[in-house]
Amino acid sequence: MKRQSTTPSLLCALLLLALGSVAQADMFYVSSAGDDVIELYNSGGQDSVFANSASSPEGLAFDSCGNLYVANFNGSTIIKFDSRGNGTVFASSGLNQPIGIAFDGSGNLYVANFGDNTIEKFDSAGNPSQFSRDPGSIR
Repeated sequence: MKRQSTTPSLLCALLLLALGSVAQADMFYVSSAGDDVIELYNSGGQDSVFANSASSPEGLAFDSCGNLYVANFNGSTIIKFDSRGNGTVFASSGLNQPIGIAFDGSGNLYVANFGDNTIEKFDSAGNPSQFSRDPGSIR
């Protein structure tokens, strides 16, 4: 019996922990896939719509510059938002229903794909490379 590495499964678990909400300073961001919005809550619990340009937003992560990245599940893209909620497509190549995202200390973005059970790695310029192909389920 061939022994399989646990690294992809561990990374998938870590990516899923970050799924759906992130905090920065006194603000808390929540993806609402059913409403296709990203909500912003202040420290007093008041909410507002931060952005509504994603189709079934899932995982959220901030880069070191404070930009918010969103896994756009139905659109199979990663959207990068500035602090005012203006979004641009950061990545689309190699994505198949992205669900969880996380940055490493070097600024690389890791994306867990629900559609084909892969993890893609993107450098800070958005260039992709396949990090892992796991025959198990990501979700």
